[in-house]
Amino acid sequence: MAVFKSYRLLIAAIVVLPFAGCRALSSTPDKRIVKEFARIDALMISARPDPIEITDAATIQKLRQIYEQAKWEPFIDTMPHDTVSIKCMRNGQESFNLLFGAGWLIECEDERSPIRKAILEEGPRDWLYELTRQEH
Repeated sequence: MAVFKSYRLLIAAIVVLPFAGCRALSSTPDKRIVKEFARIDALMISARPDPIEITDAATIQKLRQIYEQAKWEPFIDTMPHDTVSIKCMRNGQESFNLLFGAGWLIECEDERSPIRKAILEEGPRDWLYELTRQEH
């Protein structure tokens, strides 16, 4: 099993690195995103039928904590069918974009370019599910 995981990581490096750089292989949060989180004043969640805007500072802080505590790995999977976009906004402009689907938090260059994923534990996963699926 360990050999299979090593091969999977090697394949991920060969496939992902040319496109995403070393960040894709890092298991730690992206320092740029952590810094930007401090400036975020709204989240735009691509819920159906209309996007949901969240400006609650405690909610933004909770998402930041989940991001910072996550263990990241390269995204070499098929995009989940239940993916929801979470645009992190500052002064009405998108600062960065995260995706949530299949219990993963996904870091992206944009909505169509996933770089890394974090498989979330039950508590953070359930919190994000409620945040992205409920009516506000």
